[in-house]
Amino acid sequence: MSFIVKQKIKGTTYVYETKGKWDKEKKQCRHERVLIGKIDSVTGEIIPSKKHDNPNLSRDYGNYYFLNTITKAIGLKDILTKVFPDNWKEVLTCAFFELCEKNPMYLCEEWNDLTVTPYGETLTSQRISVLLKNISTNDRMEFFKKWGKYRSEQEYIAFDITSISSYSNLIEMVEIGYNRDGENLPQINLGMLFGETSLLPIYYNLYPGSIKDVKTLSNLLRITEFLEMKEIKFVMDKGFFSKSNIDEMMGKPNNYKFSVAVPFSASLAKNAVDSVREKIDLPSNTIMINDKIIQACTIENQKWNNKKIYVHVFFNKEKYSHEEKEFLKKILQLEQEILTGEKIDINEDYYEKYFKIRDLKSGIKVKRNDENIMEKLKYKGYFVVISNDIKKAGEALEVYRNRDVVEKSFDNLKNDLDLNRLRIHSDKALEGRIFIGFIALILQSHIHKTMKEKGLYKNFTKEKLLCELKKIKRIQFASGKTIITEISKKQREIFTAFAIPLPN
Repeated sequence: MSFIVKQKIKGTTYVYETKGKWDKEKKQCRHERVLIGKIDSVTGEIIPSKKHDNPNLSRDYGNYYFLNTITKAIGLKDILTKVFPDNWKEVLTCAFFELCEKNPMYLCEEWNDLTVTPYGETLTSQRISVLLKNISTNDRMEFFKKWGKYRSEQEYIAFDITSISSYSNLIEMVEIGYNRDGENLPQINLGMLFGETSLLPIYYNLYPGSIKDVKTLSNLLRITEFLEMKEIKFVMDKGFFSKSNIDEMMGKPNNYKFSVAVPFSASLAKNAVDSVREKIDLPSNTIMINDKIIQACTIENQKWNNKKIYVHVFFNKEKYSHEEKEFLKKILQLEQEILTGEKIDINEDYYEKYFKIRDLKSGIKVKRNDENIMEKLKYKGYFVVISNDIKKAGEALEVYRNRDVVEKSFDNLKNDLDLNRLRIHSDKALEGRIFIGFIALILQSHIHKTMKEKGLYKNFTKEKLLCELKKIKRIQFASGKTIITEISKKQREIFTAFAIPLPN
């Protein structure tokens, strides 16, 4: 194996090709160095030595080698080659660019000229546009089917929805609706299935921008049956709680396992809290989750359509104290607005609900409505989860909190992977664009999981890790010979953590 070594001598950085050679007499490996040239202090390029082949091509290699190896290891490359036999290289090249550069897709062509990629040739913007439009619904569903089957870990599957804003008025699904990011833009909604143990995305679907979370579950259940995804266990937030959704999950022949948060707009949550309020504070009901003390009770022998469920009630004293303080500060602020005659229109409902106001000749008289205020505080700090599978409260809460994997994935997909504001102007291109982002997200999720398990976040962020690997170059000489630049200590640490052999 040969590799590049740089050495600084009297202010000038020289570049050498180092070759390993076995010494038969001394029975050890010895290295021979040949001068390639020196680094131009202005451009950073290699000025070749007259005694060496002129290097006519130097490309970034480290991230390609790293991501390509991961793609093979998690089974993603094999599935892409089967589903997209004619253009899997273009799909992976776009996904690698998405993950490494976090730039708009139209800049992929320039990046492609400087980087080793799966495609191997220059991937033009025109070719990318054709690729995005040619990723069909059938292709995507075939991918989800094969990927879901391959990644069929026995784990809870989180499902959630996020909003993606768009400037386009040519996409059918882009509609005005409740925007979860508070942006005043038309949007589409993106729902995703995500394995909580593997931390890998499994499936996604697009929904019209105006649709509510609670309406999407029925369609999702049909899709999972089509994808032949068995032994699914859903964990969902309160946006998906409804009688019809629970009825459907418990009424199916598969009897889907689930854990769902219950909003306090439902009498089920209020009744559950009221039934345990007197005993939940007992020491015997104390548990610890992520170094935080929580009070927890499980109400057993509960029925839903004659089928057993577990109702888990949690109380967080710290959260209650914080929420109580913030709410009472709000009450004082509202009272001051009334007394000074500086009422705000959007607060009218609060004035009416939490105060008794009288206009007297001597001025405005305000009295706080203690009953309504206390009613509002009554359920602060409490949280309710129902499950037809998990018997222990601590396990139920831990499973539910692990669903933040989905939230982080949405953030990555929208922000890190440049999908925050789609500028695509056709439905087909939009679907292809999000699919590329999904492939990149699979790789990013695996990187995150490994970095967390191996403690790499102590020294790296994901961005710094990729920047470090980007320093590895592949240099091709006029003679056709190619060599890889020297592998640093930090780069070796990364490859070792991911169980990736050093490039050669």
